[in-house]
Amino acid sequence: MTAPMTNFAAHRSPARAARVTLLALACLLLLACSNAAGATLDQRIRAAVKASGVAGSTSVHVWEQGTNAELTSITADRSVAPASNMKLLTSAAVLQHFGPDYTFTTSVALRGKLLSDGSTWKGTVYLVGGGDPMLSTLGFARDNYRGVGTNLGGLVAPLKALGITKVDGRVIVVDDFLDRQRYVAEWPSRFRYDEAGALGALTVNQSRVGRWLGGRSTSTPDLQAGTMFRTLLERADVDVTGAVVRGVLPADAAVAGSVKSQPLSRILGYMMRASDNFTAELLLKDLGRDAYGPGKGSTFAGRRAGVEQLRALGVNVAGIRWVDGSGLSVYDRVTARTIAQLLQNGAAATWGEPWIASFPVSGMSGTIRNRMTKWPYRGRVHAKTGTINQASALSGFADRLGSTTRYGFSVVTYGGPGGSVSYSRARALQDRIAMILVR
Repeated sequence: MTAPMTNFAAHRSPARAARVTLLALACLLLLACSNAAGATLDQRIRAAVKASGVAGSTSVHVWEQGTNAELTSITADRSVAPASNMKLLTSAAVLQHFGPDYTFTTSVALRGKLLSDGSTWKGTVYLVGGGDPMLSTLGFARDNYRGVGTNLGGLVAPLKALGITKVDGRVIVVDDFLDRQRYVAEWPSRFRYDEAGALGALTVNQSRVGRWLGGRSTSTPDLQAGTMFRTLLERADVDVTGAVVRGVLPADAAVAGSVKSQPLSRILGYMMRASDNFTAELLLKDLGRDAYGPGKGSTFAGRRAGVEQLRALGVNVAGIRWVDGSGLSVYDRVTARTIAQLLQNGAAATWGEPWIASFPVSGMSGTIRNRMTKWPYRGRVHAKTGTINQASALSGFADRLGSTTRYGFSVVTYGGPGGSVSYSRARALQDRIAMILVR
């Protein structure tokens, strides 16, 4: 006779059964933790994308900087609107063309003569724009620029040095260094004179009226600049009898003095951290003018020159549709892979160090100062944000904790033409990927 089989599970005590169950759960948790700890960066990034709620509209490209070895690539060749990640292209192009030490010049010139009293200038004062996006009054620069402004008041000193206390004539503003298109034609009307002040070669305080960047913009920035200059002259006890008008600089006018901007690297430090649209647009026009000569200081010429500069940098420009310098246009197009290649090659360029130094820093500066604020993420991510209704982006570099490894990444969530994105979900994913790369 065969002995009956014993059901051992049925004969366990409740306490023993509970211990076995707990032991089994502990083993499962240990196995899960082991799997998570052993997961590759690629697996962790893919899991984060999958769980993000924006996986279907997000492009990702991640690599190890230096070797440029690809770590993760998810729909990285999809054409997307980059939003303010477009400033990565603009900043790289102007650095490639001008170099980090380039400065912009605004001049004051005179035509006429000094009367026998030794203090009256009988003639004209010319205020000559040179495309400086940072020309400003001292108060405006203090409130908005953190020391990067170019002081318009510095042009008063040359007249005072000549002993002039009265100008018997007009102040003529010369605004022909760039074109006079005050906004990008492809922008929606709500952006014009709002998201960026009126553009021009002679602008003061970004064409804003009042002390703050958020104030309304004048539509005649050259005349506003001339009026401000005349006011500064009068405050310095130089009386001006004539009006402020537009004109050209005659060949026989003599330059009396000039003011130079901060180096381009410092201007970009302001532009990138503040994600300043005005500065990006004016720099793009400056690029076109310098590349192609007088009469070519336009957005059209600037984006053409920008493509040429990125091509010279070794970037595959085939997927770029360059509409503006700031990324405000919904018609700008690029791919995450192209942004990645730009970051890879730009970082390796002679100007790469000041370029990366211009990026916002996690928990510390610019548009990501309130993101990734805790250790070990604070200070380890250098990246440019981008936000419009249709897109949210973050692209840059993350320094690995406990090593010298630097990872690059580009994460762009794009909702398509006329679409929108969940900023909270998109930004959460961007931060998650950057944090995975840090730790």
